[in-house]
Amino acid sequence: MLDANQDAQVTHSFNFSLNPLNQQVGVHTSFEFKQFQGLIMKIVVSCHFGIWNDAWSDFIHGNSIHLPVEFATNLFAITAGTTRGVLSSKTEHTPFSKYVLPLLDVQHIITSDIVFTYH
Repeated sequence: MLDANQDAQVTHSFNFSLNPLNQQVGVHTSFEFKQFQGLIMKIVVSCHFGIWNDAWSDFIHGNSIHLPVEFATNLFAITAGTTRGVLSSKTEHTPFSKYVLPLLDVQHIITSDIVFTYH
């Protein structure tokens, strides 16, 4: 049960997906807000990014695609910011509007290239 006078614990998860035929990268985020060991709210947002041909070619390494850590970090930051806006919009004028997504230090979340291997 929601207690608007209490803080909520926020946990998050994310993953990346790839659509090589359309040269698209997907970033999928999920944030859960919990109080008293129970889930009070969850938001899941996906952003899909089209990649220009020249950049896509740079990402191809043999039978894998490497998203450089800096690039992946930027995509994740954009998706987290989008999620923050969606949450604000969807909870406006409700008791849930008090809860916001914390700022994330994305450089400590994504620490290496994202690699997709295909056959």
